[in-house]
Amino acid sequence: MDEKYIASVGDQILTDVIGANRSNIFSILVKPIDKKDIWITKIKRPIENFIIQKYQKQKKY
Repeated sequence: MDEKYIASVGDQILTDVIGANRSNIFSILVKPIDKKDIWITKIKRPIENFIIQKYQKQKKY
């Protein structure tokens, strides 16, 4: 088999997941390990939480 598989694992939708999807790479979103974030990530977290909530309502999890 000559096929190669790759996945991107990350805790940020706006960087890790979108970046992987734009590159046609399978993406896996995980919960953050550390409670502390740098300032730019702190700004993005509420947006990401909104996206996650909308997705969960759509998928009825």
